[in-house]
Amino acid sequence: MSLEIYTAVIVLCFILFAVLFYKAKIYKVGSFGRTIAVLGVLAIALGGFYNLVNRYTNGCVKDPLSFFGLFSFNYADVLINVGMLSLLFLYMRAKIH
Repeated sequence: MSLEIYTAVIVLCFILFAVLFYKAKIYKVGSFGRTIAVLGVLAIALGGFYNLVNRYTNGCVKDPLSFFGLFSFNYADVLINVGMLSLLFLYMRAKIH
């Protein structure tokens, strides 16, 4: 896949994510929730940007972190997962209350 297509897919996914984030009204869960939501979105954006830069500069994304030989991650993937888990936590919290 070319870099232009890869970049377009990432941008479209981020736009879809932002629309769904707005529609779920996660940002209305109080000041603590807003802080966690902003940090979660920031972590996802930074992780995606780092992966994009890594692919552009190296031609691929290297995964130096191995978890018991089952799967591997890079630091950007960890950021993306932490951001998604924090937003999932806020979504579940908003649905319970």
